[in-house]
Order: sequence, then structure tokens, then C-alpha cells
Amino acid sequence: MSIGFKLYNGLILTQILYFCNFMKYIDIFFNISYINLYLATSFLTLTYKYKHLRGTTYRQGLMVSKKVAFGTRALFLLFITHSSLYILPFAFHHNLYYTLVFYSQFYFDGSDNTYNFMRDFNSPFRNIVSMVFSGIKCDIINDNDCSIDRQAIIGLHPHGIFPIGQLCNVTLHKCGKDKIAKICPHIKNNGIIGIAASFCFYIPIMREMMLLLGIMDCSRPNIELAIQNKKSIAVFVGGAGESIYSGIGRADLIIRRRRGIFEMALKNGVSLVPTFTFGENDIFKSYNIDFLGIFAFLQKCIGICCPRGIPIFMNPKFITIIGKPINVTRRENGEYTEADVIKLREKYISELEILFNKYKHLDKNYKDTTMRIMA
Repeated sequence: MSIGFKLYNGLILTQILYFCNFMKYIDIFFNISYINLYLATSFLTLTYKYKHLRGTTYRQGLMVSKKVAFGTRALFLLFITHSSLYILPFAFHHNLYYTLVFYSQFYFDGSDNTYNFMRDFNSPFRNIVSMVFSGIKCDIINDNDCSIDRQAIIGLHPHGIFPIGQLCNVTLHKCGKDKIAKICPHIKNNGIIGIAASFCFYIPIMREMMLLLGIMDCSRPNIELAIQNKKSIAVFVGGAGESIYSGIGRADLIIRRRRGIFEMALKNGVSLVPTFTFGENDIFKSYNIDFLGIFAFLQKCIGICCPRGIPIFMNPKFITIIGKPINVTRRENGEYTEADVIKLREKYISELEILFNKYKHLDKNYKDTTMRIMA
């Protein structure tokens, strides 16, 4: 469904609801006592039961049913909308309802499971966002003698609280002075797809921004489809859980707990490219604390680690190092063993450690740091 068609549908639907005075029923619904509590409880119950925001690893690689996905999206959108009513004057409530109906044409379209919505490498949107982030100091270095001009799975490390450096260097190419286009030429024709946690695509507006930057849901069927269509994948191997190890000069990663990308590399014969961004962990100090297991429960529901810590007010320079590709021989499904997956993963870790030690002198916060694999 094209953007124009969605806009047209949204306008028609809002007009119909206006003439039917349907908005009064939304008012009645939102005036139910403790409605936000019901919405939040229902959302957490569904996500905890079906685990669809934690990734397909917990569901034998399968996507959740469309009914469950639609239901959890609807609950979360209604929760966000009702929460917004507390800060808006009453006169604007109905305007918010119309906006909700209009936006639903995009919110429920399933674009996060495809890459059809992504904009071109030199799209005006990317250029505008690049200008917004242009004040951030960043650089990108290629450890290869030549460019990476073949399909690959690019492993991004570390995740940090919010991966600003990798966003600027890899996704917002103008921030990194277009160096990524020279290192990975096929990024110019939308040849590299970014991957993000499923819950990111439940957050209104943020969802559209990520789609416009060529980022899609990290569920395994989505990644496999992109790889089969000859796209390269840029993925945070450690995931959002790695953010609990944020802190100045820390290089603590989650890799050995991961299996999927190494298995897909073997299955499809796709090279693995390790990368490390210095400065990514220097903007937030995390504390791995919990209260009555609340944060652990939320992580099981929404699939990402809720930040616990304090921001660090400094202006770091983000330096992304692109490593040498690890060539992988294709194995048909079933021909590789668990030992093959482990061997490839250990080789990847070894290459990443070499890369880190080779360039850590570029950042004074890391020169005495040892990279540690925490899980």
C-alpha cells in the first residue's frame, strides 16, 4: 500500500467518523475508571505470554499471529494516547483522536517487517536528520585494504544506551563524511538493512523515523528474507541487553549467548564483518539494579533492557572501526552442526578482540581497557 493511498484512506476514515460523531464513544472509553491500568496490564499480559517482543528465538523462529500483533499494538497505542490527554487541554482532545485514527493507517501497516518503506540513501529525510546530528564528532576507519562490495552480516558493537555513534557513521552517512559509502559501496542502492528491537516499532513517530532510515524489525524471518534478497544486514549482536554494561571506557559485550546470526551466515554463505565503535558507552553509566524483579519482568515483556543509571555529560568522539570480513562457506540447512556454529562464533570473537586492541589507542578512555565477553 503506497503512502498516498494510506493518506487518502486516513482522510476518508476521519471524515466518516466525524460525520458519525464517533469521537464521543472514544471519549466514553477513555473516561472509564483506571482505563490506563487495564490497557497496560493487558499489553504486558499479551507480550509476556507470546514473547513476540523478545524475538523469534523464543518461538522456534516463527512470527506471532497477526491477531496478537494487532492487539498488542492497539493496546499500546491507546495507552500512549490516553497518557497524552493528561498534558493536553481538553479543547485539543478530539484533535488528538482524529490524529490517532489518521496515524493508524501507518501504525498497523506492517512496514517494520519489510524494507519496502525505506527511503533512498540520499533521500531528503536522511539529509535533514544528518544535519541535525552534524555537530556530533564522529569518524569511521576501514581496517581493510579494499572496500566491502559483497553481501555481509555486519556485527555492531557495543550497543550502549543509545547507539549514537553507529547511527551517525553507518546510517546518517553525511555525519561520517560519506566514508561508509566508500567502505560499503552497495549501501548507496539500499543494499544494507539496519535491524532494531521489535519494541522500537511500537513507539509512535520513532517507528516512522526508523523505517525512513532503512531499519526493520529484528525478527528472524525478516532477516532471512532480507539475506535471501541479497541485502546486507547491520545488527547489534549483543542487543539492548548489552546496555547494562555502559560506562566510560567499558568494552563488555554479549556474544556467546547469541547463535542466530552465526547460523544464518553458515546457512547462506554470508561473510561476517565485526565492527567496534569507541565512545558508544561513554554517554551513560549503567547500574544493574532491580526492584522486586520489576525491570527483569519488563524486559521479558518488551524485549529490551530498561535503562537504570545516570547520563554522563561529556562530548565524546565516536570512532567506528570496520573490520575485515570473515568469509563463510555456505552449508545447506542441516549440514552444519552446533560445533560449526560455536567455531564460527569463537573466530568472530577473536577477530573482534584483535580489532579492538589494534585501535583502542585512538581513544584515551579505552587504551587500558580489556574487551570482555560477559555472556
